[in-house]
This record gives sequence, structure tokens and C-alpha cells, in this order.
Amino acid sequence: RTAVRKLIRDGFIIKKPQKIHSRFRARQRAIEKKKGRHLGHGSRKGTRNARCSSKMLWMKRQRAMRRLLIRYKLAGKIDRKMYHRYYLKAKGNSFKNKANLIERIAGELNEKKRNQQLLEEYKVRREEALARKVEKERRKQKLLDEQLKLAEQAEKLRLEQEAQKKRAEEGDKKKRRRRKKKDDGQKGKGQQKGKQQAQQQATGGGGADDGKKKRKRRKRGSGN
Repeated sequence: RTAVRKLIRDGFIIKKPQKIHSRFRARQRAIEKKKGRHLGHGSRKGTRNARCSSKMLWMKRQRAMRRLLIRYKLAGKIDRKMYHRYYLKAKGNSFKNKANLIERIAGELNEKKRNQQLLEEYKVRREEALARKVEKERRKQKLLDEQLKLAEQAEKLRLEQEAQKKRAEEGDKKKRRRRKKKDDGQKGKGQQKGKQQAQQQATGGGGADDGKKKRKRRKRGSGN
């Protein structure tokens, strides 16, 4: 042992350096394969399903679509019910790939947006129609009120005219009564005067008649 240690110390026995297994060429080839190099028919070993199984493709496609749905859901682009519906559709192989899923979601969202716009336009048109209807009713009511007011004014005017006419008639009647009373008074006075005159004539003219009668009798008697 001492001799071996002496040989090591003198440098006759040395430790060989560790062999290095470099990955440089492997990494370089992987980069080239990623670009599509070295993948021709002559370089392939194993069947198509062994190289890239359909199950793996299905899993990758499902995971990609599910990640997309979760991202849309968290962003608020789709709601909970829409997420669940598209999740089940993706599971049922309704979409060929992620692009197809994005296209379908965008189409549905656009349709929803369009329907919402149409609904808002319909609401606006309905409100405008209701406003027009209310305005029309208001104008109609205003016209009816004006006509009613005019009718009331005409009725009031008619009543006033009738009252004036009645007052005029009553005034005429009063005037006629006054005239009649006046005429009756004058007639009464005339009759009284006539009576008085008749009485006077009767008192004064009665003797003259008696005298005339006596004369007539005398004449008759003389004739006999």
C-alpha cells in the first residue's frame, strides 16, 4: 500500500477523467425534427398509431378544448350554462378541432348580440309607438276638451241670450202692462167724466125733456 501511495504521489498512477455523454447532437436533431426534418418514410419505425396514437390525439384535442372553455368562462365571455353545453358537445365529438369550437362559440355570441340588438330596437320602437299613441291620445283629449269648452261657451252664450231675451220679453210685458194700466186709467177717467156728464145732463136735461113731452101732449090735446 505504501508503494502504491508512493506511485500515486509520484504521478505514475492517475485517475482517468469521467467520460462525457454530450446531449448537444441530440438536442440539435430534436430541433430539426421539430421543423420536420428526418421524418420521412425511411426514418420511421413503428406503425402510425404507435408513433402518434389516436387516443393521444383525442386527449390532446379534448384538453385543448376544455382549456379554451375554462378560459372563456373565467373571462366572462360565456356563462355557466353555455360552458356546460359546449363541454358536453366537445366530449361527444361535435367539434373537429379547437378552431371549429372557437368559430361555433363566436357564431352563437354574434347571434345573441344580434338578437339583443334587435330586442333593444324592438323595445325602442315599441316605446316610440307608445309615446306616439300617448301623444295622439293627448292631442285627441285636448281637441275633445277644446270642443267641450267651446260647447260649454256656446251653451253659456245661448243661456245668456235666452236670459236676455226673457228679460227683454219681461220688460216688454211690464211696459205693455204699464201702458194697459195707463190706458185703463185714462179710459176710467173718461168713463167717469162721461158718467158725470151724463148725470149732469140727466139732472139738467131731464126737465127739458119733460117740458118737451108736455108740449107734445098739449099739442095733441089742442088738436083734439
